[in-house]
Amino acid sequence: MNSVIIRTCERTGLVLGVLAVLGCALTGQGFGMNLGVTLGVAIALGNLVLIRKAVTAVVSNGQVHGKQAGIWALVFVLKLGVLLAVVYTAVEFGGADVTGLLLGVSAVFAAVIVVSLLLAAKGPEELDALEVEVPQPSQSNTGRG
Repeated sequence: MNSVIIRTCERTGLVLGVLAVLGCALTGQGFGMNLGVTLGVAIALGNLVLIRKAVTAVVSNGQVHGKQAGIWALVFVLKLGVLLAVVYTAVEFGGADVTGLLLGVSAVFAAVIVVSLLLAAKGPEELDALEVEVPQPSQSNTGRG
C-alpha cells in the first residue's frame, strides 16, 4: 500500500473539509448545518486514517498476518457501531443536519478525486518516486510443486 498517496488524500481531505466548514459558516448556514459538516469531515477522515492503519498492520511486506487481521476485523465492527451511534445521536438529539453531514463526508471523496487527477497529470518519472516496491514472491511460495 502506498501510504504517501493515502496521506496526501488525508491532508487534502482535511483542507477541503475546513473549506467546507468555513464556507458554511461564512454563508450564514445554521448551527445544524455547520455541526453536520464538521461531524461528516471528522467521521470520514477518522475512517480513512483507521483504514490506512489497519491495512498497513494486516498487510506488510506483501504478507498477510492472520492474528492481526482478526483483531482489525473486530476493530472495524466496533468502529461501525460507534460511527452509527455518533451519527444517530448527532442527528436525532444534537441537531446536526443530514445534508451537512453528507457534505462533510463527501470532502474526503472529493480529496481522493483531486489527488487522483493530480497524480494522473504527473509524468511517469514523477510517479516512480512515489511507488512502493512490491516484493516478488519466492519460488517456494508460488504454489507449484
